[in-house]
Amino acid sequence: MNAAGMFDWAKFKEYFKANPAQAEFLKQREKDAELNAKYQIYSSLIQAASYTTKAEGKLKYKWKLIRLLLLCWSIVFFNQGQ
Repeated sequence: MNAAGMFDWAKFKEYFKANPAQAEFLKQREKDAELNAKYQIYSSLIQAASYTTKAEGKLKYKWKLIRLLLLCWSIVFFNQGQ
């Protein structure tokens, strides 16, 4: 922070020039954070796709069940007159 209370990039760069180990640590943390973010996005996409698949599966199951019930009902109804 400078005298105005704002972030000072010059002091930030000067600190890491004086502490190369800290600079390397920060670079490694940035790489880890990037990898973690990519993994979280990938996991969210996979999870979202599985929820859609489950919902679609339930809907297809209900449609097949209704179709089967209608078929059974129609067989009983139409065979009643014979």
